[in-house]
Amino acid sequence: MSNKKVWLLTLVALLFSGLLMYVNLSLRDRTLSDKVSASRISTGWHISDGEKTLAEAAHFEQVGTLKRERNVVLTKNLPATVDQSLCLVTIGYKVEAFVDNHVIYTFGASLDSEAVWGVKTHLFKIPDGQDARELRLVFSTNQPDGIAVSKYVLLADTSDIIWALQKSDLINIGFALFYMSTGLFLLLSALVSTVFRKFDLSILMLALIPLMIGIGIFFNFNIVAFYAGPKTVYWIVNLVNLALPIPTLLFVAADRDSSKSRLLLTMAVVQSVFLVLWSVCNLLKINLLLDYWFMVLFVAVSVSLMVTFAREFRSGCGRPEIAVSIITILLTSVLNSYSYFTTGNHDTMDFSLIILAFPVLVLMIGKVVLHSAQREYQITYENMTLRIEGELLNENYNKIDKYIEETKRIWHDIDKHFAVISSLAGDEE
Repeated sequence: MSNKKVWLLTLVALLFSGLLMYVNLSLRDRTLSDKVSASRISTGWHISDGEKTLAEAAHFEQVGTLKRERNVVLTKNLPATVDQSLCLVTIGYKVEAFVDNHVIYTFGASLDSEAVWGVKTHLFKIPDGQDARELRLVFSTNQPDGIAVSKYVLLADTSDIIWALQKSDLINIGFALFYMSTGLFLLLSALVSTVFRKFDLSILMLALIPLMIGIGIFFNFNIVAFYAGPKTVYWIVNLVNLALPIPTLLFVAADRDSSKSRLLLTMAVVQSVFLVLWSVCNLLKINLLLDYWFMVLFVAVSVSLMVTFAREFRSGCGRPEIAVSIITILLTSVLNSYSYFTTGNHDTMDFSLIILAFPVLVLMIGKVVLHSAQREYQITYENMTLRIEGELLNENYNKIDKYIEETKRIWHDIDKHFAVISSLAGDEE
């Protein structure tokens, strides 16, 4: 396999994963709008901040664009319900639901608390009644930059909603299982390889990359968020998102001379420091980095990546896989930041990670396989060369030995002939 084939395979992987994500978006939209009574409940909302009107007859997903509002109130008249539930997904919001001013659901403590709200799938029963009852949803937050909502609010039987959420995550589930199984296989291969040959850091880092991506995607599922709870999802997803660039950068750095890897290794150290600070601040409930860590880290990593990218081209080292890894990590950060900080839709948060991680993983695995194949080929070639040289030396040795034996025989005959001649000459014959 040549470098050109690895790049072609990477391009195919990029197109393939992008196509799957387009299919996933279409499948999710159809599943959540057709199979569940979502169209009638997702439209026609009156949106306000509790005092002034922000939108009339708006779609539910418009809440995602109101990321600067600390209080968002949605009201809508309910149809008659018989054993039906309401479902929506939020990140960072305190959620309250009222029917004709009667509280039917509440999630989240007061806005002054330090509780972790994270990703939460809200699923609650609507009391039976007549038409024209008013449903009011109140979303509150003290961190408007760290909030998001799903694209749809669903109204149907509980079992139908759970089944629709599972079907909407089918492709994501496939990607998550693929990444986790790939990571476990590579991790097992890395551990087995240590028994037979020298430990290879790049293989271990390559194993951690898909494993962490798969875990992050898995815990972003709506249905997993419903059962696992927001605190678990919050910690796992954020730890994975913070720690993911570390094995990626270490993989790139482990594959180069240490003198040329200092900047990349420095970036990995910076990323590790942010990870430790973020964890400590969460455990001690310090707001130093909780509100703005993502943006600060994004700026720091982006600057470092751009500097590294410029250095790669200035040095002319001929390693395009390093450049594409840097560009991909940067592009992933940009797309994630755009989807999260502008639209605020929970549905799109992990799409860019899935799309871009897959071809980079293919590229990295392809480079490792290519490097391993080239190394095996070199060893085989060297062994073959040594074997041929040994055969030639052995053949030459046999020839020389034969010549020596023939020469000894000739000289022995000559000595005998001279002895006979000398004897005959002494007899004057």
